[in-house]
Amino acid sequence: MTEKSFCPECYSEYSRVTPFYASENCLKNHRQYKCKTCGRLICIDKRGEHSFFAKFNSENAARYLLRGAEAFFKEECAIFKKHGNESYYFEILPVYGNLTKKNPAYFLPGTYCQPVKKQTGIISEEEVQKYIAEQEEERTKCDYKSLLNDDIQRLDLNFDFLSCKCGAIKLLFKTKYEVFSWDFFDDENDEAETSEFVLLAKWLLRISSENVNLSDVFKLYSNDAGSMCIKAEDGFLRFYDSFEPDDERLRLSCFSPYKSVFENFKTALKTFLENVYEPEEWERLSSNPDSDAYYDGYEGASLKKIYDCFEELEK
Repeated sequence: MTEKSFCPECYSEYSRVTPFYASENCLKNHRQYKCKTCGRLICIDKRGEHSFFAKFNSENAARYLLRGAEAFFKEECAIFKKHGNESYYFEILPVYGNLTKKNPAYFLPGTYCQPVKKQTGIISEEEVQKYIAEQEEERTKCDYKSLLNDDIQRLDLNFDFLSCKCGAIKLLFKTKYEVFSWDFFDDENDEAETSEFVLLAKWLLRISSENVNLSDVFKLYSNDAGSMCIKAEDGFLRFYDSFEPDDERLRLSCFSPYKSVFENFKTALKTFLENVYEPEEWERLSSNPDSDAYYDGYEGASLKKIYDCFEELEK
């Protein structure tokens, strides 16, 4: 297949462009769709490296995963251009129910064929190694990464601290398109060094140094009986609203450069302290004598002291 020739079945001019990254892990552990025309493999697993449910910066990245979406939904799909708050993005959706005169498709191949069952499944170790070798050979000849913008290169993870009443602070974990929020309750812990914020900062600093196990997990319980965990693996950060990684409880996934996450976290707290923070909402004592907090010191560690701990961690 030449560079300008598109496969009529999987809509790609490159027969080994997918998986984009973490290739061996994805090929070994996730269900794949195999194009019977060019042999390209496309991950159709919800745990996949880059889901076709994502919002894409480039039409190219969406196109390379379009056939996987059709195999998953078992119907014709198209790429639609959507307008966000500050920019536009591309999204893969089934044609039926989404294609209208007011909502035309940005890319609709028109060559859809029903996938057959034997084209999907886990591939053998021999097939994995053969495919990886062919992918490496293609990548020496074709510079297709330049077509994908930051869809496969990076998606920065940023943070926002928001004030909450009743001794809680909401923390937003954000990418360009997605947000996962968590309420931190440190009311009964006035020791900055053991604050949940500092525990999280230590974990983020460790993965920022890239001295991290392939399946390192940060776990956190909440006072309101909730739980969350963050998993760092193969360049990804995945957020779950459960105490163990659970595909059904996955709420945010991003391929983010680990080196930046601790610095982004520290910067977000500094911004919050300088512009938003109201100490009485966090470092407070109950004024109600009937409340246990009136006697127990219902008080969180000073966020200024917590930020100072962040500074010390880097020394």
